[in-house]
Order: sequence, then structure tokens, then C-alpha cells
Amino acid sequence: MEIKKKIFIILTIILCVLLILPFILINISKPHEFMGITMMLFFVVNPLTTAIINLMIGKDIKKMWWMPILFCIVFLLSYWLVLEEIILDLIFYAVIYIIIGIIFMIGSWFFTKKFKN
Repeated sequence: MEIKKKIFIILTIILCVLLILPFILINISKPHEFMGITMMLFFVVNPLTTAIINLMIGKDIKKMWWMPILFCIVFLLSYWLVLEEIILDLIFYAVIYIIIGIIFMIGSWFFTKKFKN
């Protein structure tokens, strides 16, 4: 897959999952459902998204090494925007997501390198 097309797909996924999805879910949920939805996003949707994105870039690790960092920056900015408040505790989740992303990116790189030869 061409690098520009891959970057476009990844950026689209990041924006949909980190900006549009939380905004929609927070606005349609009732106040007592908000915490459950937020927990599902933090513990299921976002880690899976960063894992899938970083699995996609295993072949192009030299050109796309910055994707885990971008995911974390967009995560922080989008949730601060959606929640209308700067919550510094979200930095903990961003660090976890960057660790997950790096692990999956390196794992994908090793996997493609091993089966390429």
C-alpha cells in the first residue's frame, strides 16, 4: 500500500475514533451513562485502535515512526476539547497508549522482517 494512502487511512481512523466517536457518545448519553462510556473508550476502544494502527505501519517503521506519538497527542487534544476541560490525568492514558503502540509497531516490524526473508 502506498505510504500517502496509508497515512490518510490512519489519520481518518484517528480522527473518527478520538474526536468524532467520543463527541457523539458523550452528547447522546445520559449523565449516569457517561462514566461507563468513557471507561469503554479508555480501556477498550482506544487501546485496540492504537494497536491496529501500529500493526499497519510495521513495514514502514522508518517513515512512520511518529504515528504512536501522533495518536497520543490527538488523544489528549481531542478529549480536552470534548470534555471542555484540561485534565492532566489523561497524560497517564496517553503514555499507556504510546507504549502499546510502540510494542505493536515493533512486533509488526519483527513479524514482517522474519517472514520477508
